[in-house]
Amino acid sequence: MKPESIVLAVAGTFFGLLIGWIIGSQAGVPRAAFSPAPTVATQPAAEPASTPQGQQPRPLDESQAQALRTAAERNPSDAASRVQLGNLYFDAERFTEAVTWYEAALKVNPGDPNVTTDLGVAFYYLNQADRALQQFDRSLEMDPKHV
Repeated sequence: MKPESIVLAVAGTFFGLLIGWIIGSQAGVPRAAFSPAPTVATQPAAEPASTPQGQQPRPLDESQAQALRTAAERNPSDAASRVQLGNLYFDAERFTEAVTWYEAALKVNPGDPNVTTDLGVAFYYLNQADRALQQFDRSLEMDPKHV
């Protein structure tokens, strides 16, 4: 079997599982939970909600974020502090900032499939499915067994 076929099969399986999970997680939400979308003129520029109904995102620990930013500024070759910042923002559902830090980490260490996967998930939550899939494909190119 060709390596390209294996990569395609793994990517297809991952995509199918992701879509199944999304559909399954929305099946339990009552119809009344969805309200009509506001008009474009009044809609604030906010990131999409991704927590289950009734749950709040983890609050951002600003002191930890500042300490990690300082570490990143002091050591331009430190990918770990950038990844930790990305994770911190991701957990607080501040996906735009998470993307910024994951991309910064990949500039320092471009061969980390965990970071490319995290970046892909952040893109997904920002409704950028094409960019998310590109990152997932990139992760699989780096490590075909990465899940």
